[in-house]
Amino acid sequence: MEFGLKALTDIWTGGVKGETDKLHLTGIKGSFRWWYEVLIRGLGYYACDPTADDACNLDPKKLVTNLPMPHQDQVKGLICPACYFFGCTGWSGKFNLRVKEYREKNDNIKIKTEGIKEGDCFTIEFIQRKKLDLEEIMLVTITWKLIVDYGAFAGKTTFKPSEIKTKNGKFHHKDYGLMTRAKNSNIPTEKIDRDGICNYLKSFTNNSRKNDSAWPNLQNFWFIKDSYFDRSEINSIVERDDNGKYKSNPSELAKFLGGDISVSKKIFSFHGMREKNGTLIQTFPPRSFGYVEKNKLDEVVNLIRIKIPRIKEIKRGEEVLSEL
Repeated sequence: MEFGLKALTDIWTGGVKGETDKLHLTGIKGSFRWWYEVLIRGLGYYACDPTADDACNLDPKKLVTNLPMPHQDQVKGLICPACYFFGCTGWSGKFNLRVKEYREKNDNIKIKTEGIKEGDCFTIEFIQRKKLDLEEIMLVTITWKLIVDYGAFAGKTTFKPSEIKTKNGKFHHKDYGLMTRAKNSNIPTEKIDRDGICNYLKSFTNNSRKNDSAWPNLQNFWFIKDSYFDRSEINSIVERDDNGKYKSNPSELAKFLGGDISVSKKIFSFHGMREKNGTLIQTFPPRSFGYVEKNKLDEVVNLIRIKIPRIKEIKRGEEVLSEL
């Protein structure tokens, strides 16, 4: 299972020292899992938070011993579909990940170890360790479609465009994590039938567990194409002053979105400009997206329209889900 991609920006995959010249597969895998969970929750099924205390944990004592070990149908009853694919305590993941230099023809292909830079074409390969279900392949494909067409990938994606446009070539205002399809990407542009996927997800009896209302869920996302928010506009939404200082008593919505220094940011915005020969040039369309807690989507959409009236079209996650 391979996917051909082209980086519109640098892709920051992490590292202890924050270096960008090396490729870290853990950063790629972690970011992809985040979106994979977002999709599963958006389809109405349970996907655990692997960092939480109640994350999936496969107890081998719960498996029937007179069946082949590990018996995959049994495992589906004990862990969530994300952990079934990526792995968890007691259950190894079903694939290894590899990044290769992209070639239209399969000759002289090299494993990629250096960081992914703007303009790089590359292939992400999922190497099967355990038999993959067809529905897992479809879920992976839809996840890439969501990332490429609407989202962003890996680290530094919370950097904010500046209200002073000439600053948008500087490090803390640069775009990171945007990609598009390479030729022969294996990421379709047409809609993918999801009925089979939903029937597959129903087979995980862990779906009786409930997703936390604060976990990222595609149903609670909003997306804006062809527009971005600058730093001052984001400050207005999350109730900070012009100096970026947090208000002492932000509203619960603003606090969730990032108006409290103790929480991670939930608004992502990309200006699509690149500095060439000292001049900023629009090289691809801007985009913005974010997510809120359950039942808060209408509230944040209305807030954005009030605070930033130039924004005309905001797509809700359900609309995007219907297009994937």
